[in-house]
Amino acid sequence: MGIKKIINQLEACVENPTTGLPEDVFLFVSRITPLVNVDLLIKNELNHTLLTWRDEDRKSTRLNSSHIPLSRMPSSA
Repeated sequence: MGIKKIINQLEACVENPTTGLPEDVFLFVSRITPLVNVDLLIKNELNHTLLTWRDEDRKSTRLNSSHIPLSRMPSSA
């Protein structure tokens, strides 16, 4: 089975992604997607992301080491 067919099957499991993902789909996506925490997220009235910002000067090494810098995110993210 090709990857496109598998992706289509996954998409068929998601009725409306704005109301949340089925748990199995969410867990799969979270395993293959780098997670990034941000301090500020600004969206417009159409829910488009206009700006994300994260304070890179945190003193806690635990916080810094557990996050992927935004500059390392793939351009498709």
